[in-house]
Amino acid sequence: MKYKKYFKLLIALVAFNAFGVSQNTLQTPPTPISHCYHWLDQKNRNYLDYKYRYARSNNGDVTFYTIAGQNNGAIAGPGLYCAKTPTSSFSYGDRVIRLDLVDDIVILDYRTGRKYCGHNGNYYANQAQCDAKPWDIKFYTGGGPGSKAWYVIRDPQAIAKWSANSNQLEADLNLNKAGAGYSYITHADNTINAMIQERQRIGTLEIVNHKARMNLIDILNDPVQTNKIPPLSIIARVVKYTGNDLSDSRKKSIYSEQFLRALKDNQLGYEDFKSIIDDNSSLTPILVKQAHKNMSSDNLKDTNVVASLIIIDEFSQTTLSNYEVGLAWKSIFESNNIFSSLLSHTFKHQNIITGLFNNLPAVDKFDKISNPKKLELLQFLLSQTDEKSKIISIRPLMLATIENFIINSPQYVAAIYGGHFDQQDLGVTDLTRGVLAKYSAENFSGK
Repeated sequence: MKYKKYFKLLIALVAFNAFGVSQNTLQTPPTPISHCYHWLDQKNRNYLDYKYRYARSNNGDVTFYTIAGQNNGAIAGPGLYCAKTPTSSFSYGDRVIRLDLVDDIVILDYRTGRKYCGHNGNYYANQAQCDAKPWDIKFYTGGGPGSKAWYVIRDPQAIAKWSANSNQLEADLNLNKAGAGYSYITHADNTINAMIQERQRIGTLEIVNHKARMNLIDILNDPVQTNKIPPLSIIARVVKYTGNDLSDSRKKSIYSEQFLRALKDNQLGYEDFKSIIDDNSSLTPILVKQAHKNMSSDNLKDTNVVASLIIIDEFSQTTLSNYEVGLAWKSIFESNNIFSSLLSHTFKHQNIITGLFNNLPAVDKFDKISNPKKLELLQFLLSQTDEKSKIISIRPLMLATIENFIINSPQYVAAIYGGHFDQQDLGVTDLTRGVLAKYSAENFSGK
């Protein structure tokens, strides 16, 4: 057993010497980066087979599962999620791909707002040139020595090449065993065995993405390629484009089309739209017009109604009717939108707040909202008023939340008492006593 451990260490050291200049460990800084890792489920869902087939038909391109317009729980916006090291999120699947990034990659540190360009952060002559480029990857959580780091790649053209069975990837998996727990080591060994078997069947595959950094005009002339790239990324690229082969009228048409497309994506936050407007305020009227247009959608709850409502409140010269406001709030309560955007905005128009309390969801509908979002929504409701009558109208929702949490999600109970709510106004403690007394009278039957 001792020799086996030494042998594994030797493999890791050899791998480090051979590939160390392009490997990440937990000690690697989160920014800048040259590559990252994405685990996927091949055993049960054949996701890797699908990526191979897609690449063969699309010049090596990597298909994204988490893309604009899909409701799939994306946290930091649409794109392909990846991690600094293969030790992160290995429970997501039995195979992993290493994604190597283009030389002029632009990564945005979501915590600080700073951009890093290139594998070492210094691809361009100065920081101003880097800042002028639209970002390709967002670093949004984790980081620091000894810590995991998470990213979302929003532009598939930022990937230069990728592999799920290369010698480089095998070396990465072995290198990261140092300091990792038993679960990762076992998982990595099983993955390496699967990689070796695959290499014996089909050879080593390092797939070059021949569409990396495709010319913007070629993208815009190809609807298939356009639809692969998140709409706000296209807008950012068009804004920065300096060629004389893109007329102002076509730019305006692109902005209109892509803003509306973005407003159909319920996993974007209002802040994502605000960042575009902050960079170029001349786009504000186009965004406002499309937000109004989105408000007339037949299935408003399936769109980004939260962002649309905030955009209209913040920038529009035309206010919404009371009917439109009521429809917006009803749709929000039935949606899977990003509710945290509501918490960060102060509404200017009183009829929006009046419409909010006139259209509070019934308890049975409120129960269908996910538990983390219940907390955000309750915080938002309480932040919008100090009127006793309106606070009283929130209490049935609070009672339903406490009952739900105690039975189904006890991990959230502490959040109710963690300073998130004014307990005196909402009567949180009294409501909790009432719930427990009710359960006690029933001898906690079925609880």
